[in-house]
Amino acid sequence: MTRARDRASGQYSNSQGSLTVPLNKNRFIAGPTSATDVTVTGGLIVSDELTVTGTITITGNLNIIT
Repeated sequence: MTRARDRASGQYSNSQGSLTVPLNKNRFIAGPTSATDVTVTGGLIVSDELTVTGTITITGNLNIIT
């Protein structure tokens, strides 16, 4: 995905591998997946596995389906 398309969809990864899901947005990611930092103020559903090597901040909803 291009960075512009990621921003338009409300899901953005920068060069360090951070993942952000903004307020009023919902995202589904087919895993296993990894990120350095994860910030969720909206809703994030991950199928299988999510590995975070840095900071995880959740003020919204995170669901991991195995």
